[in-house]
Amino acid sequence: MGHVGVALHGHAAPSTGGRTPTYYSWQNMIARCRYPSVPSYPRYGGRGITVCRRWLSFENFLADMGERPEGMTLDRIDNDGHYDPGNCRWATRSAQQRHRSKNAAGRWV
Repeated sequence: MGHVGVALHGHAAPSTGGRTPTYYSWQNMIARCRYPSVPSYPRYGGRGITVCRRWLSFENFLADMGERPEGMTLDRIDNDGHYDPGNCRWATRSAQQRHRSKNAAGRWV
């Protein structure tokens, strides 16, 4: 994930300070699964959801998922499954809302 890869894929161009929606989705996926300081960590990494080794590289994530379509977000097909090529898709927020899980208190998470 060094600067060479960033320059090649162009999704987090340091020269413009911008990140593409695809890169933003990848970066947030990594953060919520790996960093306890992230507010959403308890619902992801905190309950054992991981990112497959292949997707720790943005280039591999991009190759497997393609560009994020407008209006879509990264979704896990099996809400209890991990982030990997066989369990992820781009979906609308309304589609994601239909298959969320409930926590122990019966609240949607």
